[in-house]
Order: sequence, then C-alpha cells, then structure tokens
Amino acid sequence: MSDSDRLFLGIDPGLTGFVAMVDGAGKFRGAWAIPTLGGSGAKRTYDVKGMSELLHERLYEQPTLVALERQQVNPSKGSGGNYMTGRGYGLVEGMLAAEALPYEVVTPKHWKKAQGVIPPPGGEPKKRRAEGKRLAIERAQQLFPGVDLRPTERSRKPSPDKAEALLLADYARKAWGGV
Repeated sequence: MSDSDRLFLGIDPGLTGFVAMVDGAGKFRGAWAIPTLGGSGAKRTYDVKGMSELLHERLYEQPTLVALERQQVNPSKGSGGNYMTGRGYGLVEGMLAAEALPYEVVTPKHWKKAQGVIPPPGGEPKKRRAEGKRLAIERAQQLFPGVDLRPTERSRKPSPDKAEALLLADYARKAWGGV
C-alpha cells in the first residue's frame, strides 16, 4: 500500500466542527462540516442521521487512523453547551467504534503541542483561546497552502474548527508514521 493510499481523518466533533481527510503523503483530500439541525444558537443540535451518513461515507474510503479530539467541560459554555459538546463527542466515538476502525482519542493539549499551535503562557483565557485559534489557522495554511479554510463559500473568514480538524488529520498521519 503506497502512502497516498492511506487515509487519515481528523474529527473536531463540536457543533461547528469538521471532519477532515488527508492521505499518507500529506495531501488534502477534503473537509466536511459536522451536520446540524435547527439553525443557530440554543436551538441548534446534531443531525444524527446526517452525521452517521457523513462518517459512513468517509469511513467507506478505509482510513488508516482517525484522530478524534477529546472534549472536555468548559465553564464558560454552561451546562447546556457542555451537554451538547459531550453528546456530539459520544455520538462520533460510538459511530467510530461501530465501524470497528482504528481511532485515537487525543486531547487538545497533546495534538496542539505536536502541531505547534499552543499560545504562549499567561494572559486572559479568552485571549489565549483566540490566539490558539489564530495559530491553528496559520499552521493549517502553512501545511496545506491553497486549501480553503472558510466554513462555507459565502464566509469571509477562515474557520478555526476546519483548520483544527485538518491539523488533527495531519496529526493522525504523523502518529501512524507517515511523516
């Protein structure tokens, strides 16, 4: 099996998350938004059927390894936001297990350190988070020049969630030994 035949998925399972795919040679193969229903805000929820179809379609291409970002409690999200975060994470992990695919649950701290996107210590948590998102976009643009990181064609700004999913896929590739 050649490097380009191996496929690696990175999944940021949040409501604004993405599934990204790269091959063993580090070539971008695609990125897809996590399917949701209900518009925006508190009424937005996961489209479970759509998520299952998306993952099944992508998993049908036989990825070698999937990197799933571990979700954790965020006090600023409140109980409802944390519930949805945990729900999405659990749905995705259950679907990966049902497909019997090799996957690795990776903490944000671990994969971000490996990809060099951890902001310098100190400062306000909100500013550190924003800096981390900026660094993720910058790193994804360095590794995958020409890849459109906007969440939709109508968007003006790149999506940090799409960039992070792409960096997770690249992390999976490097973890497998396809550096």
